[in-house]
This record gives sequence, structure tokens and C-alpha cells, in this order.
Amino acid sequence: PVSALTEEQGVLYVYVQTSSHSFRKQEVAAGATDGSRVEITAGLRPGDKVVTRGAVQVRLAAAAALVPEGHSHDH
Repeated sequence: PVSALTEEQGVLYVYVQTSSHSFRKQEVAAGATDGSRVEITAGLRPGDKVVTRGAVQVRLAAAAALVPEGHSHDH
């Protein structure tokens, strides 16, 4: 889905889940789109688990170095 893509300075990225609470930012190349889905032509491997919803929140959390949602340590 198009919602999986984030863009920084003209470069497209997706977030790939590497463990239950870890993600890595992966640069990708996009091909054809129908407005709701987009073809990824480079940057992913078969089996990669791509964040398709909430990618903006993952990006913001990574930028702010926040603890992932559900892992608050409030007293």
C-alpha cells in the first residue's frame, strides 16, 4: 500500500520489521501505482515484513528515539 512509504528529501523508504519490537528504515524504489497500492521495484527481499500502516508513527518514534507504544515505564 502507498501508506507504507515515507519520503525524506526525495528518497522513498519503508520500515521493515526485524524483530517483534525492532524496525529498520529501508530505501526503496517505487514503480507503478494505482493511487492506493504501489509497486516496489528495488530495495526489498522476499519475506521482508513491511510496516503497511502506521509507518509515519514509526518514523516519528525513530526520529525522537521514543520507547515503542505499549512499553511505557510511567510510575
